[in-house]
Amino acid sequence: MGVANLEQWLKQEVLIKTLVENNMISIIYDTHMKNHELLKKIFLENVSLSDREADYLVSVLANIIPAAVNIWYLHGKTETPEEIYCAVTHSLVVISRQLSK
Repeated sequence: MGVANLEQWLKQEVLIKTLVENNMISIIYDTHMKNHELLKKIFLENVSLSDREADYLVSVLANIIPAAVNIWYLHGKTETPEEIYCAVTHSLVVISRQLSK
């Protein structure tokens, strides 16, 4: 998930509003998972993971965008793509540290 990717998603305000307000944000995840081979190709270039590990990574990646746009909408659409990217990146670092304990 890069800033440019977020910018494209945030332009879809009506879609995001509809999905969030109708508790259907999982449609974004489902769509990403239908294209899991493409996600693997994009994100696993020069990365050595087993198929099982790759499946977990793709699932986590597929969840990031719906989670981020959901929170952005619930926050009143106040954060910039850069702020969202930083918040998500920081969250992943915190999760990594906590899981490493």
